[in-house]
Amino acid sequence: MNMPKIILVFLLINVFFTSNAASAPNVTPAEDIKYEIKHLAITVNPLTWFSLGFDVQADIRLGSMFSAQILASYENDDFNIPYNEFTWAGIGAGIRYYWEGRAVNGWYVGPFFSYNFVTAVLTKYDSVDVTYEIKASIKTINFGGFFGYQTIWDNGITLDIGIGMNITAIPDIKYEGENPAGEAEKWTQPGETPIDFIVQIGIGYAF
Repeated sequence: MNMPKIILVFLLINVFFTSNAASAPNVTPAEDIKYEIKHLAITVNPLTWFSLGFDVQADIRLGSMFSAQILASYENDDFNIPYNEFTWAGIGAGIRYYWEGRAVNGWYVGPFFSYNFVTAVLTKYDSVDVTYEIKASIKTINFGGFFGYQTIWDNGITLDIGIGMNITAIPDIKYEGENPAGEAEKWTQPGETPIDFIVQIGIGYAF
């Protein structure tokens, strides 16, 4: 192939690609369309349903990297041995850092804090197996941190899965009650600060 023909072929190829590029629709760069910004994700933990309770979290976008959390929980557990009744209600808050810059969607890490009200009823037996109840009401402070991933599908359905550590500051517990003989029973159980490994599962919707 001589030089004029080579030049002609390159010109035809150039015209072909130029015309196709001009007629192609505008495409937004992938980094601009990889996710839809959501400003609020609300999830509930289905594991708490087994204890006739709920655990709700609202994840509020503060920007591309951060979100604020509002937490509310309630648990009524009749199987929390040795108590025959165990009621737990709490409120809390937290901050999440989404290092991929897609809050409230993606990998996150952050601390949380909660204030809880606990009522426990302890069943006791006297010498003739007559049962009676001793009650205790306490207030606890929980704090810790989570690491996890929250994914939001195109239809808004949200799944949040995380793991973390929880520290519970329990003050002295004061039990008060009355035995079948009408005698008052009071004693104090020393407070403690247990550290627990926890798993977070949340299912909900993002707006």
